[in-house]
Amino acid sequence: MRLALLVSSCSPLPAVHAALPSEADYLGDLPVVLSASRLSQPQQEAPAAVTVIDQEMIRASGFREIPDLLRLVPGFSVSNHSGNIPVVTYHGMSDAYSRRMQVLVDGRSIYNVGFGQVNWRGLPLAIEDIERIEVVRGANAATYGPNAFLAVINIITRHPSQTQDNMAAVTLGENSVRDAVYRHGGRQGGLNYRITVAQKQDDRYATLDDLSRDRLVNLRADYQLSTTDELSTQLGYSEGTWHKGDPADFSYPEHNQYSVSNFLQLNFRRAHAAESEWSLQFNHSHNRAKEQWLVPLSPIIALLGASPPLPAMLDYPVSLDYEARRDSVEFQAIANPREDVRLVWGAEARRDQVTSDSYLGQGRTLGGNLYRIFMNGEWRASPNWLLQSGAMLEKHYYGGTTLSPRLAVNYLITPDHAIRASISRGYRSPTALEAGADFRFTYAGILLDQVSLSQGGLASEQVLSREIGYVGDYRRLQLTLDARAFHDSYSKLIGHAAQSFPAGTIELLDPFKGYATSRNLYGATISGVEFQLRWRPVEGGLIVLSQAWVRARSTDAETRSSVPHRQTSVLASQQFKGGYQASMGYYQEAAMTWLGEGDPVPRYERVDMRLAKRWRDGGREAEMALVGQSVNGSYREFRPETRFDRRGFVTLTLGW
Repeated sequence: MRLALLVSSCSPLPAVHAALPSEADYLGDLPVVLSASRLSQPQQEAPAAVTVIDQEMIRASGFREIPDLLRLVPGFSVSNHSGNIPVVTYHGMSDAYSRRMQVLVDGRSIYNVGFGQVNWRGLPLAIEDIERIEVVRGANAATYGPNAFLAVINIITRHPSQTQDNMAAVTLGENSVRDAVYRHGGRQGGLNYRITVAQKQDDRYATLDDLSRDRLVNLRADYQLSTTDELSTQLGYSEGTWHKGDPADFSYPEHNQYSVSNFLQLNFRRAHAAESEWSLQFNHSHNRAKEQWLVPLSPIIALLGASPPLPAMLDYPVSLDYEARRDSVEFQAIANPREDVRLVWGAEARRDQVTSDSYLGQGRTLGGNLYRIFMNGEWRASPNWLLQSGAMLEKHYYGGTTLSPRLAVNYLITPDHAIRASISRGYRSPTALEAGADFRFTYAGILLDQVSLSQGGLASEQVLSREIGYVGDYRRLQLTLDARAFHDSYSKLIGHAAQSFPAGTIELLDPFKGYATSRNLYGATISGVEFQLRWRPVEGGLIVLSQAWVRARSTDAETRSSVPHRQTSVLASQQFKGGYQASMGYYQEAAMTWLGEGDPVPRYERVDMRLAKRWRDGGREAEMALVGQSVNGSYREFRPETRFDRRGFVTLTLGW
């Protein structure tokens, strides 16, 4: 059985004619997960808790944005720093830059080199091309290294053989929603390919002028060189124009940010047998942002009563431009030395670079080389006992050399019910901005404002994670349950401390005469329980219930308040005769305070609804879907003034 599952998850599939997913796609549960240990495993045998968001859930949710899908995962918070900067975190402890999660697309890390967060809005990936999202809930540094500190999000795209022929979709709705996507897939001998082009537009908040437009192109081609060898090529490009600023704030007036992202991924894979293979992968990514505006200095000077020796022209050009690059080569091998033992091991070398005159100082380029080796293994000691261990040895250009181990024991009560106990240690290395920031505003050689300045000497953050989990498949009831209790101890967490300038330093526009600097300031303990229940009460029906109860303890009050103590999500879907489908999503989160620029936001409840009709005309398929979001009324995100209002949109999808 495991052999068949592994082959189906890794090998190219036969071509299918339908451009839209079939009903079988929507009704089939995913039997294995790939992200917990890099080994293909039934969910109850994984060494960590894994939530799978499949195509059925993606479709039923009605979400247009990839970050919103993570509302379906226990313990996840999703918000927007502004109308065009999504923020995602697990168990809180995050500001606008969620630096403590590893996010992958087909094994390629996509977190920003300089800031550490993910540029979700500029991701060159259409939601229509996602096969599933696997979310490892909890630290997983033994498998994925830096940033796999709170959780791991692995986005797995569809193999080109599953997306043959043509698909087009158009979405129109309130808040300037104007989306369009076109995808073409085909086959030439052993080559399967697809190309997707898309554009997305919306104006998220009525309280902000935050109109955003994004365009992307994504290409994937998989070539079967022989019965054992396959070469996969992916490349993507996206560009976006995001309106920002406040017309009433002369220091942050209306302006546009231009964002460009591109990537290239090459993967060669040789499979000797179902559980014996090796692969070599090269990744290149490049991100650029241009954000500039003019600030009139006269009002500020008058407000402060200063008389500085400035030139006659008192418009100060502000620039928040940055550019980041990443190149990596990774080797991975899977072996089955004995019938009861499986191993995966590998190594990676990576080069990170980030440049920003504003954030890092004039002409400075930060970053460096990262090297790491890893191994994970499982030993089936008996039909009921599965022992798993793994470790990542890493040398990071800022974090030094670290070893991240994990040990897990799974007891299979029956083939469908298992208990898991695990313990692991992980690290998060400082980002370039934390380790080397020199964020200042100067004009004509005069220091206007020193926002932040790094003093060096940062140590890596640390986590000791302990959990007990249960996974059960109640086949007669068509119900599965994934639950865990966890206790995570964090130390050397990096935060911002206020620092004063030496006497005599002139900082024109800052009356406090100081700056922020990054330091290892505090620790925290996060503990609680969470579960996800997936139930099919009737044919064509699906209910997914997720809940988390979390308790935070820390000497830092802001960290404690950043962790919502309770979260709930419910996704209910039902297919009816005649191609009709109806679904509803309910999302509730307790009050919390986002760190940094965030403010206290009250508890909220949100209800989304979707009604769809599918039909076929000869060789063509079509679907019309009407989606209402937050139909129960408005709620607040990130800051009280960012209000998400009730809205609706309609999507027409055609396949031929």
